[in-house]
Amino acid sequence: MTGYGRRAAVGMGVLAGAALALGGCALLPGFGRQGSTRTRAQDRRFAEFTEYVPEKLEIRTDLEPLQRRMPGIHLSSAHWVAQYQQREREMLPWPDRPIWTHVVATLEPDSTHALAEASTGAADPLPGIHPDLRQYVAEADVFTAVPAERAKEILDVEHMIQDDPNAQRHYFDIKKAVICADSNTMILIALEYPTSGKPSSAPTPTP
Repeated sequence: MTGYGRRAAVGMGVLAGAALALGGCALLPGFGRQGSTRTRAQDRRFAEFTEYVPEKLEIRTDLEPLQRRMPGIHLSSAHWVAQYQQREREMLPWPDRPIWTHVVATLEPDSTHALAEASTGAADPLPGIHPDLRQYVAEADVFTAVPAERAKEILDVEHMIQDDPNAQRHYFDIKKAVICADSNTMILIALEYPTSGKPSSAPTPTP
């Protein structure tokens, strides 16, 4: 994904000074002493949140970084967080890590319809998104699950960020996607990899 390059830890993430570019984003705290968010109370609607978060993340609402990674749909609003994936007391070079992104977004009706048409049944439990995002999911909403491969097609991640030919290529791998047709709400979990570090099954993004 191109937006992340050497500028994105400023926008996305969690490491002071590490860099993956997400276009004009504010610094997020990243390295600290807070401990794993896994210890926080779980909302029973959701699967367990399992990522290690050293320090509290800022909830972002800017749409451009997400829209550029998912050009096949149209976002009306979103709340999201992102961070380099890591484990407690694990020290690896940051560029070698994927970035996880958790999103609660409101879609335009045409995008909701496309995802709902591809869904295969009730989503129970809901994806294990970061606990701070769960307040944006209405308790009355009923979600259906969209298979990851179909979600990738509809979100058109293969053609992400093609407006900057000089940007480093990345791959946005959809792990979980669910949709509520009544409220136009999508919950998404994705991992972002540099092209050279993408999973072996991932297609090479089109230049």
